[in-house]
Amino acid sequence: VDEGNSWYGAIIAGDDEHDHKMTGFVQFDISSLKNNVTELHSATLNLGPCKPIGLPMLTQPFDISAVSSSLGTTSIGTLKDCSGEFNVSGVMFKALGDNSVQFMIRPANVHPGNTADQITYTPTLTIVYTPKP
Repeated sequence: VDEGNSWYGAIIAGDDEHDHKMTGFVQFDISSLKNNVTELHSATLNLGPCKPIGLPMLTQPFDISAVSSSLGTTSIGTLKDCSGEFNVSGVMFKALGDNSVQFMIRPANVHPGNTADQITYTPTLTIVYTPKP
């Protein structure tokens, strides 16, 4: 956790050993971009390498959404396997006035059984922009 209350680390989604859905969230501090962007060229959410626990792909698909005060909750895609890179340029353009943006991974189903079925990612958000002079 840094001084800006942003959290960086693993995001986990799936179900637990009692078959309760687990929705994962990660938040990025984007407050420094508020008054500093002349042009946004691209923004990519890379969920990073996938680490499955149990049989998480049986809880698929995973719905990926962006959440911020300007966006509300906006769907950005569906995850059906371990690959997880999303173009979030449009979402980030709309969220530039916000202090933070969250990304949420929510499983569509649970995999019945007495085992945890989860997927873990270490996400990064890459934003390419032209700063104001």
